Amino acid sequence: MRALEDKVPRENLAFISEKDLGGIIILGGSIEGGEIAIDRGEISIYSSAERVTKAFELIRKYPDLPFIFSGFSGRITSKGISEADAFKQLIREQGLADRAGYYENVVFMKPMILEIESGKPAKPWLLITSASHMYR
Repeated sequence: MRALEDKVPRENLAFISEKDLGGIIILGGSIEGGEIAIDRGEISIYSSAERVTKAFELIRKYPDLPFIFSGFSGRITSKGISEADAFKQLIREQGLADRAGYYENVVFMKPMILEIESGKPAKPWLLITSASHMYR
């Protein structure tokens, strides 16, 4: 996996201004909202927790940017709460509930990101995922 991840360059966010960005996209796959979340009221984060922690960092760094969280449990018969609802809980717990956030399936993101006239994003969006997923 390391060789695959090293092929994707990491952006240096120190040089990116909020005015140069359209928003932040956070791909799920790192949050467990199963029965433990219901029973204990606590959200568990998988080994890909850096997606969540990086999301918190960027939502704080760029407070005026909208963010889109796209996640699904992947279970055939889901138990507990959805990954999107689990992320909403984490956002509240981090004191970020006042930020402009959307919780959408990736299929429904396109109209939110693209300009109607050109069909292209007005500004680039930051994508938070694992580098090994960039080729999918």
